[in-house]
Amino acid sequence: ASGGGGVVVEVLKLRDSPSEVFECLKRILAEASKSGVKELALSVDVKVYGPPRGVNKVVFRAVVDEYVQGGVLREIWRFVNKYYRRASSFNKSLEYKGWESYVAREVLKLVEMGYAEVNDLQALRELVRARRKRRFWSLWAKYSNRIVVKPIPQAVRRLRSRLSKKKVYVEFRGGETLVKGLCGRRLRVRL
Repeated sequence: ASGGGGVVVEVLKLRDSPSEVFECLKRILAEASKSGVKELALSVDVKVYGPPRGVNKVVFRAVVDEYVQGGVLREIWRFVNKYYRRASSFNKSLEYKGWESYVAREVLKLVEMGYAEVNDLQALRELVRARRKRRFWSLWAKYSNRIVVKPIPQAVRRLRSRLSKKKVYVEFRGGETLVKGLCGRRLRVRL
Protein backbone atom coordinates (compact mmCIF):
# COMPACT_ATOMS: atom_id res chain seq x y z
CA ALA A 1 0.00 0.00 0.00
CA SER A 2 1.31 3.44 -0.78
CA GLY A 3 0.06 6.77 0.40
CA GLY A 4 1.74 10.14 0.05
CA GLY A 5 4.96 8.58 -1.22
CA GLY A 6 5.28 6.25 1.80
CA VAL A 7 5.46 2.54 1.09
CA VAL A 8 5.01 -0.28 3.58
CA VAL A 9 7.00 -3.39 2.77
CA GLU A 10 6.52 -6.44 4.98
CA VAL A 11 9.53 -7.94 6.75
CA LEU A 12 12.33 -6.48 4.68
CA LYS A 13 15.21 -7.88 6.66
CA LEU A 14 13.92 -11.42 6.75
CA ARG A 15 13.77 -11.83 3.01
CA ASP A 16 16.66 -14.01 1.97
CA SER A 17 18.25 -11.45 -0.34
CA PRO A 18 17.92 -7.77 -1.28
CA SER A 19 16.56 -8.82 -4.69
CA GLU A 20 13.59 -10.50 -2.96
CA VAL A 21 12.94 -7.28 -1.08
CA PHE A 22 13.07 -5.49 -4.40
CA GLU A 23 10.23 -7.69 -5.70
CA CYS A 24 8.00 -5.96 -3.15
CA LEU A 25 8.92 -2.55 -4.56
CA LYS A 26 8.99 -3.55 -8.22
CA ARG A 27 5.34 -2.79 -8.97
CA ILE A 28 5.59 0.74 -7.53
CA LEU A 29 8.88 1.37 -9.32
CA ALA A 30 7.52 0.09 -12.65
CA GLU A 31 4.65 2.59 -12.40
CA ALA A 32 7.03 5.42 -11.45
CA SER A 33 9.40 4.71 -14.35
CA LYS A 34 6.50 4.84 -16.84
CA SER A 35 5.58 8.30 -15.60
CA GLY A 36 9.05 9.52 -16.62
CA VAL A 37 10.42 10.18 -13.12
CA LYS A 38 14.24 10.09 -12.97
CA GLU A 39 14.64 9.84 -9.19
CA LEU A 40 12.43 8.68 -6.37
CA ALA A 41 12.74 8.75 -2.56
CA LEU A 42 10.59 6.31 -0.63
CA SER A 43 10.04 5.94 3.07
CA VAL A 44 9.86 2.23 3.84
CA ASP A 45 8.70 0.63 7.07
CA VAL A 46 10.94 -2.29 7.99
CA LYS A 47 9.77 -4.74 10.62
CA VAL A 48 12.37 -5.10 13.37
CA TYR A 49 11.89 -8.11 15.64
CA GLY A 50 12.56 -8.23 19.37
CA PRO A 51 14.33 -11.23 20.90
CA PRO A 52 12.35 -13.91 22.75
CA ARG A 53 12.42 -13.61 26.54
CA GLY A 54 15.77 -14.58 28.06
CA VAL A 55 17.86 -14.27 24.89
CA ASN A 56 20.52 -11.59 24.45
CA LYS A 57 19.31 -8.93 21.99
CA VAL A 58 22.67 -8.56 20.20
CA VAL A 59 23.11 -12.30 19.63
CA PHE A 60 19.52 -12.35 18.33
CA ARG A 61 20.19 -9.38 16.03
CA ALA A 62 23.35 -11.02 14.67
CA VAL A 63 21.47 -14.20 13.75
CA VAL A 64 18.25 -12.59 12.47
CA ASP A 65 19.44 -9.38 10.77
CA GLU A 66 23.13 -9.66 10.00
CA TYR A 67 23.54 -13.28 8.93
CA VAL A 68 20.13 -14.09 7.45
CA GLN A 69 21.65 -16.47 4.91
CA GLY A 70 23.65 -18.23 7.60
CA GLY A 71 26.74 -17.18 9.49
CA VAL A 72 29.34 -19.31 11.22
CA LEU A 73 29.48 -19.11 15.01
CA ARG A 74 32.75 -17.16 14.89
CA GLU A 75 31.16 -14.40 12.75
CA ILE A 76 28.25 -14.11 15.16
CA TRP A 77 30.66 -13.93 18.10
CA ARG A 78 32.68 -11.23 16.27
CA PHE A 79 29.55 -9.12 15.71
CA VAL A 80 28.55 -9.39 19.40
CA ASN A 81 32.09 -8.70 20.59
CA LYS A 82 32.33 -5.58 18.42
CA TYR A 83 29.04 -4.26 19.80
CA TYR A 84 30.00 -4.75 23.45
CA ARG A 85 33.45 -3.26 23.00
CA ARG A 86 31.56 -0.03 22.29
CA ALA A 87 28.89 -0.55 24.97
CA SER A 88 30.94 -2.04 27.77
CA SER A 89 28.35 -1.56 30.54
CA PHE A 90 27.17 -5.14 29.98
CA ASN A 91 29.90 -7.65 30.69
CA LYS A 92 28.53 -11.17 30.84
CA SER A 93 31.89 -12.51 29.73
CA LEU A 94 33.04 -12.36 33.36
CA GLU A 95 30.39 -14.90 34.38
CA TYR A 96 31.43 -17.33 31.69
CA LYS A 97 34.75 -18.25 30.11
CA GLY A 98 34.61 -15.29 27.75
CA TRP A 99 32.26 -13.97 25.10
CA GLU A 100 32.74 -17.07 22.96
CA SER A 101 31.14 -19.30 25.59
CA TYR A 102 28.31 -16.81 26.21
CA VAL A 103 27.47 -16.50 22.49
CA ALA A 104 27.50 -20.30 22.07
CA ARG A 105 24.98 -20.60 24.96
CA GLU A 106 22.68 -17.91 23.56
CA VAL A 107 22.74 -19.48 20.07
CA LEU A 108 21.88 -22.87 21.59
CA LYS A 109 18.92 -21.21 23.40
CA LEU A 110 17.65 -19.82 20.07
CA VAL A 111 17.98 -23.25 18.46
CA GLU A 112 16.18 -25.02 21.32
CA MET A 113 13.37 -22.42 21.26
CA GLY A 114 12.94 -23.05 17.52
CA TYR A 115 14.03 -19.62 16.20
CA ALA A 116 17.27 -20.77 14.55
CA GLU A 117 18.84 -23.90 13.11
CA VAL A 118 22.42 -25.14 13.01
CA ASN A 119 24.13 -27.64 10.74
CA ASP A 120 25.76 -29.47 13.69
CA LEU A 121 23.72 -29.40 16.89
CA GLN A 122 25.89 -32.06 18.52
CA ALA A 123 29.01 -29.89 18.15
CA LEU A 124 27.22 -26.82 19.54
CA ARG A 125 25.98 -28.80 22.57
CA GLU A 126 29.49 -30.17 23.15
CA LEU A 127 30.87 -26.62 23.05
CA VAL A 128 28.32 -25.33 25.57
CA ARG A 129 28.82 -28.31 27.90
CA ALA A 130 32.62 -27.95 27.99
CA ARG A 131 33.41 -27.17 31.63
CA ARG A 132 37.20 -26.93 31.56
CA LYS A 133 38.77 -23.91 29.94
CA ARG A 134 41.36 -25.79 27.90
CA ARG A 135 38.73 -28.21 26.59
CA PHE A 136 36.45 -25.30 25.64
CA TRP A 137 39.18 -23.49 23.68
CA SER A 138 40.21 -26.61 21.76
CA LEU A 139 36.56 -27.22 20.83
CA TRP A 140 36.10 -23.54 19.89
CA ALA A 141 39.13 -23.74 17.57
CA LYS A 142 37.71 -26.91 16.01
CA TYR A 143 34.04 -25.93 15.59
CA SER A 144 33.58 -22.14 15.53
CA ASN A 145 34.17 -21.91 11.77
CA ARG A 146 32.11 -25.03 11.04
CA ILE A 147 28.86 -24.43 12.92
CA VAL A 148 26.53 -22.47 10.61
CA VAL A 149 23.58 -20.69 12.25
CA LYS A 150 20.48 -19.64 10.28
CA PRO A 151 17.28 -18.00 11.48
CA ILE A 152 13.91 -19.70 10.86
CA PRO A 153 11.82 -16.86 9.37
CA GLN A 154 8.36 -18.39 10.06
CA ALA A 155 9.19 -18.64 13.78
CA VAL A 156 10.84 -15.21 14.03
CA ARG A 157 7.81 -13.56 12.41
CA ARG A 158 5.68 -14.66 15.36
CA LEU A 159 7.76 -12.56 17.76
CA ARG A 160 6.86 -9.02 18.77
CA SER A 161 7.99 -6.44 16.26
CA ARG A 162 8.10 -2.72 15.69
CA LEU A 163 8.27 -0.71 12.51
CA SER A 164 11.45 1.15 11.75
CA LYS A 165 11.62 3.81 9.04
CA LYS A 166 14.12 3.32 6.24
CA LYS A 167 14.81 5.80 3.47
CA VAL A 168 15.20 4.21 0.06
CA TYR A 169 16.49 6.21 -2.91
CA VAL A 170 15.79 5.06 -6.44
CA GLU A 171 17.43 6.28 -9.65
CA PHE A 172 16.10 5.29 -13.07
CA ARG A 173 18.88 5.06 -15.65
CA GLY A 174 17.46 3.82 -18.94
CA GLY A 175 16.67 0.13 -18.49
CA GLU A 176 18.50 -0.01 -15.17
CA THR A 177 17.19 0.95 -11.75
CA LEU A 178 19.60 1.73 -8.93
CA VAL A 179 18.23 1.30 -5.41
CA LYS A 180 20.21 2.71 -2.46
CA GLY A 181 19.49 2.20 1.22
CA LEU A 182 18.15 -1.37 1.20
CA CYS A 183 20.14 -3.75 3.37
CA GLY A 184 23.04 -1.31 3.46
CA ARG A 185 24.10 -1.86 -0.13
CA ARG A 186 23.42 -0.66 -3.66
CA LEU A 187 21.22 -2.89 -5.71
CA ARG A 188 21.08 -2.82 -9.51
CA VAL A 189 18.02 -4.39 -11.07
CA ARG A 190 16.63 -4.38 -14.59
CA LEU A 191 12.91 -3.65 -14.61
